[in-house]
Amino acid sequence: MPHIWSHYATTQCSDHYRNSVLPSAIRTMRSSTVASKTGTDGDAGSVNLNLSAPGTIANLTALATPSSIPPTSRIQPTETTVWSLNATLTEFKLEGDSDVHLVLVDESGNSMIAEIPDPSCVGPGSSFASGISNARSQFSRVAGPHCWGPAL
Repeated sequence: MPHIWSHYATTQCSDHYRNSVLPSAIRTMRSSTVASKTGTDGDAGSVNLNLSAPGTIANLTALATPSSIPPTSRIQPTETTVWSLNATLTEFKLEGDSDVHLVLVDESGNSMIAEIPDPSCVGPGSSFASGISNARSQFSRVAGPHCWGPAL
């Protein structure tokens, strides 16, 4: 899969994954908050979309769960950083909310769920809108129109 769209895949997840695949730190953070994953939250401007930081699935899933999760702001630096990961896409699925969920696995077998939101759910004025739309379009061209099943 092309790396281009990976910057706009987010680590939000649906309730379906919250109690199964995701590690506890990621599972607890920002599950299903449409505003943060589509860039329409008040802190979206704090994310520099022109700069990515190298990261690993192991490091991201090892993050401690915050004692308190702010309802309307991002947790720095975790949610204000565009992470670049070296991972293999092993599964993907078009979910009921029309987002594409991606199962990413690294060379050590660590895994996490990422997500490409449905571009039609991105509100006006989002700085993430063009990136999400581009990521979804590129993914759909490679994966096919139904976007579900094992990875290619």
